[in-house]
Amino acid sequence: MGEFVGVDPVSLQELANRLRRLHTLLAEHGPMIQQKMQKWDSELSFAALPRLVDEALNDTRDMGARTAKAYELAREKGWGPSPADPDGPLVPLATATPPDTTGTPADPTGKPPGTTGTPPDPATTLADPTGTPPDTTTPADPTGTDSAATPTGPDGAPPHTAESPPTVRLDWAATGQSGNEAGLDAKAMAEALATGDPDQARDAMSRLPDNLSQHLKDKDYLTAFWTASCPLALQAARALYNRAGATLFSAESASILRALGASLAAATQMRLGTGKDRRPLLPEATRTAIMKNGDPWSVGMLFKYGPDGKTWDSQFLAEVTRSMLDARAAGKIEVPSPSFGGYDPLEAESRRFGGPQAQADFDPVVAVLDRASQNGQAARHVLGDPSSGFTYAGMVVDDQWHTTPPEAGPGPEDPADRTGPIPHTATAPTSLIATAVSPHAAINLSSHAADFVKAAVSAGRGPSDDARESAWAVVTVVQATAEFSRLHPGTDLPAPLREALAFTADRYRTDLAAPAPGETGNEARLNGDPPEGRWTAHADGADLAAFLRQARPRAE
Repeated sequence: MGEFVGVDPVSLQELANRLRRLHTLLAEHGPMIQQKMQKWDSELSFAALPRLVDEALNDTRDMGARTAKAYELAREKGWGPSPADPDGPLVPLATATPPDTTGTPADPTGKPPGTTGTPPDPATTLADPTGTPPDTTTPADPTGTDSAATPTGPDGAPPHTAESPPTVRLDWAATGQSGNEAGLDAKAMAEALATGDPDQARDAMSRLPDNLSQHLKDKDYLTAFWTASCPLALQAARALYNRAGATLFSAESASILRALGASLAAATQMRLGTGKDRRPLLPEATRTAIMKNGDPWSVGMLFKYGPDGKTWDSQFLAEVTRSMLDARAAGKIEVPSPSFGGYDPLEAESRRFGGPQAQADFDPVVAVLDRASQNGQAARHVLGDPSSGFTYAGMVVDDQWHTTPPEAGPGPEDPADRTGPIPHTATAPTSLIATAVSPHAAINLSSHAADFVKAAVSAGRGPSDDARESAWAVVTVVQATAEFSRLHPGTDLPAPLREALAFTADRYRTDLAAPAPGETGNEARLNGDPPEGRWTAHADGADLAAFLRQARPRAE
């Protein structure tokens, strides 16, 4: 429409509900309809059906955005849903449901979404009841909204009384844009996380998973949402984890993190512009906020609960992997644990010895390594970089991939710190391991590092860039293994890592057996010209010998 129009929020909600039901029916039954019509040799073409499903989803999203804005404007005028009849006519806020600062559970029928913020006093915000019908010729406001009523009465209000709710005016085109809806979602999330209470934040964000899932292919929405909500969205896990109880995240919290992870993964895959102007959808400032975030654990939870590694952009995933390994090396990884509400010696023991399992389950470095391993290319970007691959290979080829064993906690005669959460260093330096009370309680995490090494050296052989990175990854892994043996003579790497080294040696045995070129011998070379040529890995004799000693099978 492209202009301000008067709408009734309740009627608009009903229209949004009907569009939602239409999309659901088309999405559920469309494929079956196509199959049956093809089976019956129907001459009707249903090729347009997938496009109609997408259009129905777009219409549903747009109408949902308009409805949310309509309810927000109604609240500004002192009106809201009745507690007794949330789907019924609006009532003055003195008797209406208060603004939704704690959130309303998601309703599949599309009930009016709660909005946050404190409404104005109805006594001071109700419009003059002497106004005249709205003037639809008013030019559109460039901001896309108009909280004032049509300027035809003494105070420019639409006709209504204290007993009659007002219509609200909004720019139909602007408020239906997904960027506007993204702004509303980002604002609601910011207010939810600002509560500081996991239960309130969880409830206030209950609608977010549905909204995010509807926009996984929407560039405008993803751009607006992550520009507005980053780095705040990266703190979601820290705000949502349970401060007490047996589990770190509730099912609802996990759903929110899963949706945020899927949305971020989709955003990393998208590009803007064409040709030389082609660039990632996520701007550099947003990417930097993710890589340099001060809470790597919270960031890592978006990857733990997010989608499979192949869903993420490989370069982005490689950047995150490097930042996580840097944070681990700097000792900045802390996994929180829920506390018990009371004090009991048995609970104290359970709390201390349950810590390693929580560290293993919620280690952000492990979560990101797993996604990079699933992606494959991301692992090769990290270890196959000739300039930095050796540094990160040294962080991966290591014997410190285990949780910190529980330290001695307060005994029955020492009730100190009965209820506070215990932070755990997820993958601790040697000093902590050496002073721990129960080394046997540590959980071995080296299989995750081993999978990462295998992925890094598993590209198809040939002249491609992927094959080049894979060959260089072999070189950096050989160097890192030799360096580990020099620093820790007589120390074996964990069995899963040794198996990964044996896998590497077997896969590149012809290359490694060839005479090493150059002075150092540690390099990857392109032998032959494309398309027949291929990248090969070569290692210095001393480094190769140390590597093969670690890769040799042991009698466990």
